Amino acid sequence: MRILLPILCIFLLSSCKKEKIEKLVLEDLIEEKKAAFFIEKEKECKEKAYEEARNYVDSLANKWVQDDLLDTINFPARPTRPERPSDILEKH
Repeated sequence: MRILLPILCIFLLSSCKKEKIEKLVLEDLIEEKKAAFFIEKEKECKEKAYEEARNYVDSLANKWVQDDLLDTINFPARPTRPERPSDILEKH
């Protein structure tokens, strides 16, 4: 009986350790996959933001160029309107 009790305790303790080790390995694997997922999503988000910003800047540059091309002709200012002469015939 004396020998049976220590052997039983050793088996119980060793079985508990294995579960914890497997559980820790599984948690580590899940954390690694989560980290890889977040890194990939962050990369996709940055690429999308970069693409949208590039398209916006390109459209602004295109608008500026088009505006400059259309405004190359400088028209003179309108002349001032001459004063109206007085009536030739008198009003009755």
